[in-house]
Amino acid sequence: MASTKSFIIFAFFVALTFSSIDGGEAARHLMQLPPLPVPLIPTLPTLTLPPLPLPLPPLPKTPTVAANVPTTIPSTATPSTATPSTTTPSTKNP
Repeated sequence: MASTKSFIIFAFFVALTFSSIDGGEAARHLMQLPPLPVPLIPTLPTLTLPPLPLPLPPLPKTPTVAANVPTTIPSTATPSTATPSTTTPSTKNP
């Protein structure tokens, strides 16, 4: 079982090595090309934004909270559980 696992790992590294060789050849090929001409990028016209209104519109009012709404979390009583006794009752022998 271990030999199969090591063979799979070895095959993965061999495939990784061959894929990097192809990438290296492609990079060398691109470096040997003559320099490519730089494309001309047209200039975009500048846009003007409309002016903001000087008197700002009024903001809506925030709602008010009623006075009788509780602001604390109510506490709840936890039910008490009786722990079972671990001692055995003693019996008297007559």
